[in-house]
Amino acid sequence: MRNILIPTDFSKNAHEALFYTIKLFKNEPCTFHILHTFEVNTPIFTSRLNTVKGKLLYNEKLTAAQNQMNEILVSVSIISEEEAHSFETLIFSKPLIETIHKTIQNKKIDLVVMGTKGTSGLKEKLFGSNTVKVLKSIQNTPLLIVPLAIDKFTLDRIAFATDFKNGYTKRSLATLKEFCELHDGEVETIHVDNLEPYTITERNNIQVLEKGLQNTEYNVSFISKTKSTEKHILEYIDEVQDFDLLAMIKYQHDDFYNWMNEPVINKLGYHTKIPFLVIPE
Repeated sequence: MRNILIPTDFSKNAHEALFYTIKLFKNEPCTFHILHTFEVNTPIFTSRLNTVKGKLLYNEKLTAAQNQMNEILVSVSIISEEEAHSFETLIFSKPLIETIHKTIQNKKIDLVVMGTKGTSGLKEKLFGSNTVKVLKSIQNTPLLIVPLAIDKFTLDRIAFATDFKNGYTKRSLATLKEFCELHDGEVETIHVDNLEPYTITERNNIQVLEKGLQNTEYNVSFISKTKSTEKHILEYIDEVQDFDLLAMIKYQHDDFYNWMNEPVINKLGYHTKIPFLVIPE
């Protein structure tokens, strides 16, 4: 039984991420934990009047959230045809990131799913979306980022972007393989290459990767680096067009998180047009 956490702000992209995930795990026993958080801002120096106003605002927000959660449950009961699917709603008046971390621990969450509309340019540097904040924060749980307007709910082909410089743990490769096995998909490793000879470490990592993906359809595509790694990956995915998922491993140290001195994972979290799976090291 998988425990899947899906935070929602009741927006269209959050709804679509929920429905995509239900369809993706159509044949798998899952509990979907649908989480909404809200905050009631009150002045630092509270008077009795402010306290009363704060309680009224809290009750208004809580009631509105409960009503919207009930609407979601009605919708998912129509969409989910799998008897092994169950749904739990969670509403807290606490900060989102803190609540996600506590829920991951308390509910033994296997996967976090978030929707995103994406952004670009200067706005990306000034305003971090909740999805990217979660992406930066989560360390030990896979995160699936789902952009708007995804209308295919299978994983026939998975693009796995990696640079071979960092090792692969059994856990991270097992996560990648689990997603492949959901729909008997194949993996294409995308390697943006500086055209330098492989080191002994890189050769060993390649062997570990191949061993970890045994019994999975698997091949490698090499791209000569002439621009940013993020642009190479996105352009290759757009060019091939039949990928259903992009996957990368997020390492806790900086070598890969800033792959080739670029915040690759962060940028892809904004710009990917297909679902993006970030796997913890």
